[in-house]
Amino acid sequence: MAVTATPAAAPWVLVDAGLLFDEFFLRVRRLVIPAFAFLTFYSLLVILFASAYRLLSAYTSGPHFQIAGEPRGLSISESLYFSIVSISTVGYGDIVPISSCTRLLVSLEVMCGFMLLIFGVSELLEYTREHRRIREHRAGGAETKAERGARTARSRRARRAR
Repeated sequence: MAVTATPAAAPWVLVDAGLLFDEFFLRVRRLVIPAFAFLTFYSLLVILFASAYRLLSAYTSGPHFQIAGEPRGLSISESLYFSIVSISTVGYGDIVPISSCTRLLVSLEVMCGFMLLIFGVSELLEYTREHRRIREHRAGGAETKAERGARTARSRRARRAR
């Protein structure tokens, strides 16, 4: 038995799709600020380590990296590329640290990348849970200002009557 869509069902499919997109964008809007903070910190770490790699290549003697089998220093664009590949723990192998100082710095960057990922995802999840609790509290019978004012007035009257 084949299922076919009738022309009368087309508007309802569009309405359902619109409602799904509306809910999706409402959820995404709540995550913009924490996601922006995460990406800002991630970018800051990438630039910090890329600068360290570039400074190490430019102002120390001897090569600290091996690129395509040739020991040499890194350019600015290569150091940014290497920093992104290292912090994301992809490690393509086209640029390899060959000095112990550089290996230590790369290891530190990888650890920072892990910590950022762990704490960043944890904070995003906590932010989402917190907003869900607030939304449920509001929807689940939270007092309005008028109700709270009326309750406070009743309790004051009751205290005066004693």
